[in-house]
Amino acid sequence: ILTVIGLTICSVAAGQAVTLDECVERALANNLDYQNTNLDVKAAEYRIKEVKSALYPTINVTGQSLYYHELPGQYIPGSALGGADGTYQKVTLGMKQNTSASLQMTHEVYNQEVMVGLKAAKTSREAAMLQTEVSRENLVYNVIATF
Repeated sequence: ILTVIGLTICSVAAGQAVTLDECVERALANNLDYQNTNLDVKAAEYRIKEVKSALYPTINVTGQSLYYHELPGQYIPGSALGGADGTYQKVTLGMKQNTSASLQMTHEVYNQEVMVGLKAAKTSREAAMLQTEVSRENLVYNVIATF
C-alpha cells in the first residue's frame, strides 16, 4: 500500500514526469518499513557498544564530610582524670570537621559472558543488515513492477 502511494506521489508530483530511478529514490526515502529496518541496524550497533562497555574499567568514588556544630561529649568519672571522687567531667572526643574520600577502580581481565554477548550482538547486527537488504530489494522490486 505504501509503495502504491509512493508511486502515485512520484507520478503526479507537480505534473512532471519522473524517471524510474527517481521513483526508487523517493520510495527508499519515504518507506517506513525500510526506514525501520535501517533503525534496527543502528540499534544493533548500539547493542554492540553496550556489550563492549562491560569490558571497560569501572571507577567508584565516594566521599563524606561531617561538621559538628557542637561536638558530642561523654561524661567520665573525675577520679580518672585526677579529680575528686563522685564528680564527673565532660570530655569531648573527635574533631569539629571530618572529611573522608575513597576511590576504587576495577577492571575485568576476562569475562566469558561478555564475549558470548558480543558474539550474539554481532550476529544480531548481521541479521538486521540482511533484513534491511531484503526490505530494500523488495521495495525496489515493487516500485519497478508498478512503474
